[in-house]
Amino acid sequence: MMKAIMILLIYGSTVQAQRLHVLALAENGGHHIAYTKRAKVWLDQLAKENNFVIMGHAPELFDNPTYVLLFRNAISWAFKK
Repeated sequence: MMKAIMILLIYGSTVQAQRLHVLALAENGGHHIAYTKRAKVWLDQLAKENNFVIMGHAPELFDNPTYVLLFRNAISWAFKK
């Protein structure tokens, strides 16, 4: 896992990067916006069971087998709780 080197805005509050382990990054940008890598999947070390995934809202996400597996595993985990 790689350490986050940024501060993330989560649900309106700032979370310091030292608490986070980033699992996946994605490049954002285009249309006059510089491309930057941003955390899309991360774990919060202080929150005992919270994991965060921010993948966007495009239906093409479900064409990505890795995202589909992540999504299915998340649903399976939630139903076991």
